[in-house]
Amino acid sequence: MTMTTTLTGQDAPHRRGSPGYARITVALFAAGLTTFISMYSTQALLPALAQGFAVPPGTAALAVSVTTGVLALAIIPASVLSERFGRTTVMVWSAVLSCAVGLVLPLSPTIEWLLVGRVVQGLALAGIPAVAMAYLAEEVHGRDLGAAMGRYVAGTTIGGLLGRLIPSTVLDMSTWRWAMEASAVAAVLLAVVMAKTMPESRFFRPKRVSWGTVTANLVLHLRNRDLKALFALGFILMGGFVSAYNFLGFRLLARRSI
Repeated sequence: MTMTTTLTGQDAPHRRGSPGYARITVALFAAGLTTFISMYSTQALLPALAQGFAVPPGTAALAVSVTTGVLALAIIPASVLSERFGRTTVMVWSAVLSCAVGLVLPLSPTIEWLLVGRVVQGLALAGIPAVAMAYLAEEVHGRDLGAAMGRYVAGTTIGGLLGRLIPSTVLDMSTWRWAMEASAVAAVLLAVVMAKTMPESRFFRPKRVSWGTVTANLVLHLRNRDLKALFALGFILMGGFVSAYNFLGFRLLARRSI
């Protein structure tokens, strides 16, 4: 005698057209938006920060670089935490903490305080990019997974754009502090959308992952020549991309003053 098991609608992965699929794609789109608005909220303000704190462009540019750099390093620990505490928990707390830091950053009295705050914000932001794809892979049916991931990636792209447009627009009417606060408020609103619409994980099972295993796997990857080439490629391309935008504002303002 053979026995077959059929997944019910509540137990099956989300499919395109279902209410769950709509909720999860809206939530991850909002997650991409809030993450990248927060990440790049200072990039359009770098000339204003340099002037306001009386520091050179290179120092002001650290307001972007320290955040992206720390985020890159924190992604691995964040992914390990998600294995223990759950995907949605890590993503929601990531958004909450990064938004809380973003709201107080405009109060920074010195460039040093601002950079410390941006380091903390980078640590907090790591939870979403570290977990988002794994969450989707667990909860969305394989046939519809590509489209769901595409919406998250679209959110990150548009979020990066808004992270530059919102503060630069406000800066034309006010100071860099209010411009940064406007970005933080936008990030908070999108974080609320994410938290309200994100379905609970149904297929995640918590497990303990030892740091020794994580370290051993990391060392193994770094010994792989092909992987090292890919890592270097991503580092160089993203580093060049971010650096170009960091200093483009200074060049444009210098040309305008000629």
